[in-house]
Amino acid sequence: MVKGTVESGLDLILLLLYAKGSTGTLKEEIPDTTRLIKLLFLLVKEGGFAKIGKELRFEPKDYGPWSGDVFDAIEALKEIELIETQKLPPNSFEEIADYVEWVEEVGSLKHQQCMKI
Repeated sequence: MVKGTVESGLDLILLLLYAKGSTGTLKEEIPDTTRLIKLLFLLVKEGGFAKIGKELRFEPKDYGPWSGDVFDAIEALKEIELIETQKLPPNSFEEIADYVEWVEEVGSLKHQQCMKI
């Protein structure tokens, strides 16, 4: 069992990446950044992490919540080698639409990334 407090967006992301996934396995990969953002949004809205939601600054987009701060946090965690990502092509219309929104916002062409601790 992991003990401690969740005090930042980075903490919440790490907690989510370490938690059991849909198969009941610890540290199960999250298939893409779209899913990660949506899971974080639900944790903030329904899981009692409203304080952290202000830090991650979610905003509504056409296909669900969006947070550029989550992308920044992912890059920070990659730099200090706490997580790994793998580049994967989008595999659904929703992922493609989120990817297009992300490209418009960030101005860069990158594939969705699979997150893993």
